Amino acid sequence: MERKKDGTLGMPCQICGAPATRFQFAMAICDKLECENEAFEQRGGPGGHKRAKVASSEICDQ
Repeated sequence: MERKKDGTLGMPCQICGAPATRFQFAMAICDKLECENEAFEQRGGPGGHKRAKVASSEICDQ
């Protein structure tokens, strides 16, 4: 993902709509701590994406 000269990613933060400055937790987010925390929670917390993958594979195996 290429940065613009002003340091943004050229897209809005997926939480608040401000200019995004980084891609973290599978989302484009700005520098606000609130947005980082919300992206973290939406992702499922620590290891959330792995837990979701394991849970879905257990359902498919049955």
